[in-house]
This record gives sequence, structure tokens and C-alpha cells, in this order.
Amino acid sequence: MKKILFLSMLVFASSSIFAQGNIDVTNVYFTDQNSQAIENDELTPGDTVILWFSWDNNLTSALQIGDSLTFGWSIDGVDQGRLILASLNQTVAVGGSVNAFLRTQYMLPTSGDFTICCWPMYNPYTPNTDPQVGRFCNEDFVIEVPGPPALIDELQAAYSSSIHVNNGTLAFESNGFTQVSIYDLQGRLVLNSSTSEGMLQLPEMQRGTFIIRLMDEDGIRSSKIGLGN
Repeated sequence: MKKILFLSMLVFASSSIFAQGNIDVTNVYFTDQNSQAIENDELTPGDTVILWFSWDNNLTSALQIGDSLTFGWSIDGVDQGRLILASLNQTVAVGGSVNAFLRTQYMLPTSGDFTICCWPMYNPYTPNTDPQVGRFCNEDFVIEVPGPPALIDELQAAYSSSIHVNNGTLAFESNGFTQVSIYDLQGRLVLNSSTSEGMLQLPEMQRGTFIIRLMDEDGIRSSKIGLGN
């Protein structure tokens, strides 16, 4: 009788350790570097943005400070690895929602539509190995490439005479991290890079006239410059 009672208590204790339910990813989205949300169809080709995801605690018990979670994610079906949220710094109640980074420096592609999916892989209460459980896919990301008139109008409105090229080195006044994009006069992206030094060594390019676009904390600047050998 004592053995039966002991086993019953053990089964009850074990079942109370493992909560039921799931962690559910509810959104995947982009913001700019100031954490302002960007609409799915208003993404600028080549920009460096922040990639976020949101998840809900739909377990039957709260997540505790110190708990760790693992998520997987993919772009157009190609696995991008694992994201580990190690040692939560807050309690997440049942039904609670959390926003977290997938990437803090994500460079958008230069054209086309794409899909990003994210799913839970592990939590300490109901370890999950099925990538379809709690999964969310955002299939609405669209890179709009502006036509030449719209692009040139935008860049000329932000024209700056402080951008110079000398012996293949682009030099400009810098306020920290700067995104550098170079377009031809047909509005096609030729080069996309970044620097925090106020200069960038340019690759060999076919001779022609190009528009250089700089984006930093102070805004967007541009200049029309002849480049190439």
C-alpha cells in the first residue's frame, strides 16, 4: 500500500513539473534603427533594419526568470539557424506576449518578395521538436524598387556637396554607422555596403555617372558622381 501511494505521489509530482500547451510565435516584422515599425510593402532595397518576432506564452504555467527558450527561423524555406533566449530577465505570465530580436542588423535584399518563418524549438516545460507547432510565417514582405524618376527625385532632394571620391575612396562627413548605396541612372542598385569610419574603398566599376546615397542617424544624403576607370 505504501509503494502504491508513493508511486501515485511521484506521478502527480512529475506531471506538475511539465506544463501543457505551447509557446506560439505570433508575428515577424521589421523596424528601422529607431524601432519604428516598417510596413511589409514599404521596405527599401538594401536598407539595414531590425528583424523582430513576437511570441505568446500559451503554456499552462508562467515562464520564470532564468528560463531559456530556443527558436528556429527560415527565409524562403532556407534554415537560418537557432536563436537562444538564454535566461529570461522577467516572468512571462500565462497568455503574456514578448517581442524579441531575430537580427539587430539585417540587410534587406535588393528586390523581390520573401517569406520569413519562426517557430519555437525548446522550452523547459514542454520541449518542442515539431517545427509546425507554434510556427508563424510572414509571407507579405515586398521589396519595392523605385523607378528611376522617383529614385532620382528622392536623392536630389537630399543632395549633399560633402560627398567626395578621390583615388577610389569615397569620403564623407559621418555620424557613426552609415549605410552606403550606389545606384546607376536607371535606378538599379550597384553597390550596398556600410561603414562607421566616414570613408569606403570602392571596388573597380565600369566608368559612368552614379548616384551615391548615404543614410545615417542624421538622415539621407546623396550626390551624383562620375566613377569607374
